[in-house]
Amino acid sequence: MKKEIWAIGGGKGGTGKSVISALFAATAAKNGKKVIIIDGDLGGANLHSLLGVSSGKSSLNEFFEKKIPLSETLIETVIPDLALISGDMMSYNPLSVKYIQRLKFYRHIKELDADLIIIDLGAGTALNTIDSFLLADKMVLVTTPEITSIENLYIFVKKIIVRKIKDMLDYEGFKEIDKSILLDIPKGAESIKFTEFLEKLKGLGKEQEKIVSQGLESLTVNLVLNQIREKKYAQYGISLKSVLKRHFNIDALFSGYFEYNESILKLVSGDSDIETVMIDKKISESVNFITKNISSGSDVNFNELK
Repeated sequence: MKKEIWAIGGGKGGTGKSVISALFAATAAKNGKKVIIIDGDLGGANLHSLLGVSSGKSSLNEFFEKKIPLSETLIETVIPDLALISGDMMSYNPLSVKYIQRLKFYRHIKELDADLIIIDLGAGTALNTIDSFLLADKMVLVTTPEITSIENLYIFVKKIIVRKIKDMLDYEGFKEIDKSILLDIPKGAESIKFTEFLEKLKGLGKEQEKIVSQGLESLTVNLVLNQIREKKYAQYGISLKSVLKRHFNIDALFSGYFEYNESILKLVSGDSDIETVMIDKKISESVNFITKNISSGSDVNFNELK
């Protein structure tokens, strides 16, 4: 079986990325896969609590500060075949993770012995987060129907595209052109209209434009809606898919949605555990449906939302 890396992101905190990551990982392990889940929220790690692991055990702190191999920071969880790499950085400043350290981190991730590796990313658009997202085979965006969550998702997507374009131009030897374009965006892509940014790319030259176009065509994200209180709001997934294609020229697959569920609140508050939550029929059905769509590259169609 080919190893796959899934990254769960979206920009805004509070959308349920960690819970969804934990449910994806636990379900895959229950279905016979060897799974490793990485808490990429270096500033506010909480996956250990969701997975019934006490704090203070091994974490990324050992990898970055003590130079211990990433494979030696694995922690067993209550779920057989599911191991955790905790993001609890203790005294370490997560914002100071240097580029060379990130490269080492990504190399070690790819060398881990697992069928599935899930990276639960923190909130925001720091380079650590963006680069980890772009590392993945399956890039999963989680959002709630609230406007602030959707706006943060758009900002996250802009940063992803700018970073991918920069990497492509650098790799192909067009670093100077890359710099001249990015100088027009002093605070990132959200400081100008994104359509204007894409127009600037068209002036790079035919060869460079071809590189950028091919790169964007290869960029596919999976959309997951969370905390849906009424089924009509699930149709936002179709709208988001359309907006991302129309305004950002990237393909998005709407993989499915999770309904609002009190069991999730109990898990987050510590009044329940991951195994109890997985028994909830609606939750387990949603997890199986969404993960199947992500794995196969399938899409939810409008008729399924009626």
